[in-house]
Amino acid sequence: MKHSIKHYQAKFIGGMGVLLVAASASAAPAQELIVTANPSVINEGESASINWGSTNTEFCQINGAESGTQPSNGNWNSKPLAQSKRFTVICYGGTSSVTKYVDVTVKPKPPTMTFSVNPLQIKAGEKVTRYWTSENTSGCQSKTGTPLATSGAWVTEPIYSSNTYQITCMGPGGSVTKSADVTVMP
Repeated sequence: MKHSIKHYQAKFIGGMGVLLVAASASAAPAQELIVTANPSVINEGESASINWGSTNTEFCQINGAESGTQPSNGNWNSKPLAQSKRFTVICYGGTSSVTKYVDVTVKPKPPTMTFSVNPLQIKAGEKVTRYWTSENTSGCQSKTGTPLATSGAWVTEPIYSSNTYQITCMGPGGSVTKSADVTVMP
């Protein structure tokens, strides 16, 4: 614990015996705190390291009791995050404290998809089947904009010319597009 120091100075003025006393107190050293997150942008389900350095403090806490008591300088790993979060770091020393915030941005998982067409070579008038599965998506659509489920199989109408089939699946983390070429043999 830091203590303030008081200085007293006495001075006699003139022959009348007047005593002037001046007192001054030095202020407690200022508390400082620097906080960072590494990384500050993560994918859903990942953790971030909260790093801090403080001066003139005795201990710190991150998000209250979530971290327990921590040293004045250090780092602490968050739990895996599903959404963006603000972390509050408070460091205590003597009768005062210092507070800083750091934000960790969580990006939704990017969508993934597998897509295939079978068969890839046909005779005029035959059909093909498109197969797809996706994850981290809320819906899919064909090249022409026809809404599709996030996974499925879809048989074409009879085909008479070579064509490229394409499916796009979308989710909170973006979209993914896959395509396959079907050749009509003479």
